[in-house]
Amino acid sequence: MAIAIFLSTVSDEFRPYRDRLAKDLRRHPDVEVTVQEDFGDLGTGTLEKLDTYIAKCDAVIHLVGDMTGTAATQFETDALLRRHPDLPATLPPIAEALASKTPISYTQWEAWLALYHHKLLLIAKADPIARRPKKKYAPTDESRDAQTAHLGRLESVRRYPGYTFKTPADLATHIAYTAILDLLAKQRAERLPPTQSPLDQKHLAPPPRPPTTELDLLLTDLRALTLVGRDQDLAALDSWRDSAAQISVRVITGRAGAGKTRLAIEACAHAATAGWEAGFAPHNKLADNTIPTHAFPTPTLIVIDYAAAATRPLRPWLETLAKRPPTAKLRLLLLERHAEPAAGWFQDLFAPTSLSSRGPDSLLDPPTPIPLAPLNNPAHRRALLAETIALAAPLANKPALPLPPPGADPEFDRQLATDTLDHEPLYLAMAGLVAVTTGAPAALALGRLDLAHRVAAAERTRLHRLAQTWSLDPTFLTHLAACLTL
Repeated sequence: MAIAIFLSTVSDEFRPYRDRLAKDLRRHPDVEVTVQEDFGDLGTGTLEKLDTYIAKCDAVIHLVGDMTGTAATQFETDALLRRHPDLPATLPPIAEALASKTPISYTQWEAWLALYHHKLLLIAKADPIARRPKKKYAPTDESRDAQTAHLGRLESVRRYPGYTFKTPADLATHIAYTAILDLLAKQRAERLPPTQSPLDQKHLAPPPRPPTTELDLLLTDLRALTLVGRDQDLAALDSWRDSAAQISVRVITGRAGAGKTRLAIEACAHAATAGWEAGFAPHNKLADNTIPTHAFPTPTLIVIDYAAAATRPLRPWLETLAKRPPTAKLRLLLLERHAEPAAGWFQDLFAPTSLSSRGPDSLLDPPTPIPLAPLNNPAHRRALLAETIALAAPLANKPALPLPPPGADPEFDRQLATDTLDHEPLYLAMAGLVAVTTGAPAALALGRLDLAHRVAAAERTRLHRLAQTWSLDPTFLTHLAACLTL
């Protein structure tokens, strides 16, 4: 059964963007795309048709620009509220808009109906330089103000634009390789018996829970923050995966917090969408030969995190694979903080067996480790920092302090652009947590260790408050939390 996606746009403003996005999504046989103009005659008004379809779809992609589109009539709005009398209580911002007689367009209603029916809502905002159709693009000051208010209402329920697009191509690329992949992977997971694979397939299920504390935003498995700046890395992994080789091994290195594991999770999601088995190899299932002896019937991508610790079980498996490639394609992606081609664990794992036979070294593509670069693009750094602040502020019960606009604070721009700082995603996320209290310029001026201390101090303060609430010894609770973390 295909996943159903509704594209929520004002056609006069975003028709080229909508058409390109629909075309790219429809290339996948398991994706069904619908727009408002696709509705047949259901014998009902537009708003009721929207409500009926969105209640049954899987996701709504909502594009926001300068035009609101046609406002829903009062008759249709009243009919919708009779059908869903709990809607105003469920969505307080809508209740306030209705009470103040604020017009709500059909396109704006599409976003709110997605939230009401608990559907995945992806919001993308047009960059001011994004081109629009010249003949029909006719925004007014009133429509721009209405769209700003609409985004404000969405932000009040913690729904933020996940992407700012400039062209139809970059919108289509971003949307097609984000949460839509998760939906496809989840659908595939539901088709498979739960015991079929020995791999940890964390990419096939939604995050176990939403973040409840600021520190949760740093947890890779929760995937609370958008992956930014890794399009080329993901494309390279996709190309490697789809290469002609029957068996291939790749090693990626990077400092703690560089985003190796998150990148691998997304690579697994891409692989699953392409019809591959994919997942992480638990070290215990390597050591007891569960994975090396498992017959993977379909092309498979296996990620091995902290590869240096798995050298002992990996070496004999790689020797076997070099001599007897598997029937189905196999890709092994090894992650580690450091690898020296001529020494240490890398040499132990990939040293040739002999001059006359293929060894583990013959499986490498490329033959040396690939270092994962930091986020070099200041725009990517700014996006990650801003998203972290936006998500952390409500969790800390504080207002989200905006970043200085480009050019407003030269020192902040310099800090954001300099290559002398540790601009790994973890560093920037920690800076975002601290920025909720200090502001972004002050947070970005701190070193990596100072940021870690401040984040830890904030968590300790939170635990002390919990201890007081539960009448526990604060020292005991923080000690227990430290033991569990370690």
